[in-house]
This record gives sequence, structure tokens and C-alpha cells, in this order.
Amino acid sequence: RALDDEIRRCLADFTSRGIVSTLMLVDVDLFKRFNDAHGHQAGDEVLRGVARVLRSKMGEIGLVARYGGEEFAVIFAGLPLGEVIAHAELARQAIAETSFRSAGRELFVTVSTGLAAIQAGDEASELIHRADEALYTSKKAGRNCGHYHDGQTNLPIELKPIETPPSERPAQRVGDEWLFESEATAESLYHEPLARVSNRPAFFDDLIRRLSQWRRGGAPLTLMLVQIDGFASLVSQHGAAAGEGVLHVAAKLVNSGMREMDHLARLGEDTFAVLMPGAHLSHAVAIAQRLRSACERCRLPLAAGPREFTISVGVVEASEGDDLRLILERVRNALHAAVRQGRNRVCGHDRLGCTVKEPEPELAAP
Repeated sequence: RALDDEIRRCLADFTSRGIVSTLMLVDVDLFKRFNDAHGHQAGDEVLRGVARVLRSKMGEIGLVARYGGEEFAVIFAGLPLGEVIAHAELARQAIAETSFRSAGRELFVTVSTGLAAIQAGDEASELIHRADEALYTSKKAGRNCGHYHDGQTNLPIELKPIETPPSERPAQRVGDEWLFESEATAESLYHEPLARVSNRPAFFDDLIRRLSQWRRGGAPLTLMLVQIDGFASLVSQHGAAAGEGVLHVAAKLVNSGMREMDHLARLGEDTFAVLMPGAHLSHAVAIAQRLRSACERCRLPLAAGPREFTISVGVVEASEGDDLRLILERVRNALHAAVRQGRNRVCGHDRLGCTVKEPEPELAAP
């Protein structure tokens, strides 16, 4: 009943205010065979476990409900399809990686998913039918995967890099793996954890949650990307230890300027991200300028002698129409604008374009 009520409310919001919501259906793969092999008690424990994973991954941005025997549904009120896909895929992957214990045994299951967003003229049955079609396509494709219905056909959920026009695409460099939202760990020469720095999956979970809060009328939300200039060259000339050192120094400097509520993550070999809830663009740009200046003054103690390092920074504030992929594309473009201007720059993107802040000249000592 709660699910039915929420779907009706979402349909009414779309009709009256044009607010799009998304429905996700989840089906435990080959559940009858699982019950036959392990017993109904184990099956019940698996259903409880799947529900726990769904609620932990999506409970803050969607309503999770039991939909059928081995089926669940999640309705994401006020969230369009593009903002839900990554979150849904991470939840599917998490279920496949979770072990469920029953009678001393460690058991694993997978799920198939189907998503659809509300469209003009929809009734509840039509929305559910499209999501169910996408779910059925996932089963036909071999299960343990997800599809979404775009209004015309069912398409596989593939979390790919955001495409940038060739004219705006910089030379390939270390660190671009942050462009996709994946549970996979980026290959890295540097395995020592950085203090108070989270990984990509945790960061994207938080970004999706914060975007959802902001969309519902929450406080401002700003996203910052920090790239270490010339990182690949530094490692090539001075070795992996130098790369390790600059990463730790950069992480400490970024942390020193953060508030308790901010979220710092490493998204690539040379790229950090900072999520700043409650901060406007101008405030975040000022912080980025102070950070850029602090890095410029820093000297790395290398075997060949002290060496400075610089950073380039892109900053954006969430604005109307932003979903997960769009805000990532905007902040990446802001970062690339800073790099194109010669690096050691801060660039803020305010929807009207990028503004590059020149480094402030250092004053001579009196």
C-alpha cells in the first residue's frame, strides 16, 4: 500500500509540477531453484538480506518495498532516470557480493533489475509495465544485470565514461578513470590508504544522496575537482615513491581546508574530489584559491633536490537541471579549462561559462 500511495503521489507531482520520478523493479535470480536446493528457511533469510542491502544503498533516496514473492520495488520520488541508474547498478553489484548465512552456510544470490521513469500521460500500470519489460530483458540477457526503458526500447545499464566533444578533449592522462561510477578499484601504484580520503563508490553514493537532498530544496551544493599538475611526469622522473609522497601532501593540504561536513575522495591517480554541502560557488572558489596557493608554496623533499608542485582546480555549484552525469561533466569541463590555461589555475563553472582565476602574484618580503 505504501508503494501504491507513493507511485500515485509521484504521478500527481509529474502532472501538476512536471517533477519526474523513477521506478525500479528487482527480482532475485532463480529463486525457486535456490529454495529447492537450500530450503525455504534459507530463502527467507536471503530475502531479508536482499532487503537490507537495498535499504542500505537506496533507503535514503527511495522507498523500498516488497513487490512479490522474490521481487522488490524502489520508487525514487523526484529523481529522473539519469540520476538513479548509477545508484541502482551499485546496489545490484552489492547484492551479488554479499554473503547470506543460513544454518552455518555462506550463500550468494544475484538479482536482475529494470528501471523506468514517469512519462506524460502515464498511469501507474503503464509505469510498472515499462519497468517490468526492462526487468524481463535483464533476465533474457542472462540475469545478474540491469536494463532501463527509455520510452521506446530497453537498454542495458552500462556505466561508461562521459563523452566529451573531441575539440574539448585534453590529451589522455593518468587519472581519467574517475569519469565512471564503478565498484572496481582503479589500478594504482599507490596502495597505502590516504587519511580521511574515501574511495569512488562511497563518494558517488554520497554525491547521489546530496543531489537528491538539494533537488528537494536543500542547501547549496558545490563540487570541486583537484588535479595534481604533471603527476605522470613526476612519477616517471622520480619514481613511485615521489608519487606516493605528493598524494599524501596534497591530501593533507586539502583536508586542512575542509569543514567537518565536506567529503574528500580520490577519484583517480592524480585526481581528488571534494563535495561541499551548504557552500556557494564563490565560497568554494575562494577555498580552492587558498589551496592552490598553499600547494604552490610547498616543496617536495626529493632525492634530486626539493621540487615544487602545483594543482589545477575545477569548481561547480549544483544548478537547475543537474543530475549525476551533468554535474560531473560540468566540473570536468571546469577542470579542463583550468588545465588549458596553463595549469596552476582555479576555474569555476556557473552554467554561463567557465571563469579562470589567475594565480595571485606573491608579494616580495619587506
